[in-house]
Amino acid sequence: MIERTEANRSAERPLITVVMAVYREPAQMARCALRSVLDQTWSPFEIIIVNDSGLPRAEISDLAELDRRIRVIDHPENRGGAAAYNTGIDAARGELIAFIDADDVWYPNKLETQLDVDGDRTGCFFASNCMLVWKGGAAAV
Repeated sequence: MIERTEANRSAERPLITVVMAVYREPAQMARCALRSVLDQTWSPFEIIIVNDSGLPRAEISDLAELDRRIRVIDHPENRGGAAAYNTGIDAARGELIAFIDADDVWYPNKLETQLDVDGDRTGCFFASNCMLVWKGGAAAV
């Protein structure tokens, strides 16, 4: 695990590590999720994709080529979602960690909205949002 030190923290704009675990999700679905992270109004961040031995390495490599901030870690065998997220946490360089599933899409201001930049970041916070989408409309829940 990388030690969080003053060298990798910023009082103004903390580095956020975004962890995505993938297993057998279609690469196109994961690409949409990654694009929604890359389009965030908040910067800086890094993305760690943990391939839980479910996608061919070529597909994962294609995803990693979307941006230099993306790193890939491969599990040699399937260990499950929790183990994949823990692998991402262990490799994180950020002061804060966010999780995205391969079938999620974030609003462009998700990270910025969730961070209280002027506040005390010593505690935890949990947030969730759901949007139901149907033909002809959508509603936030």
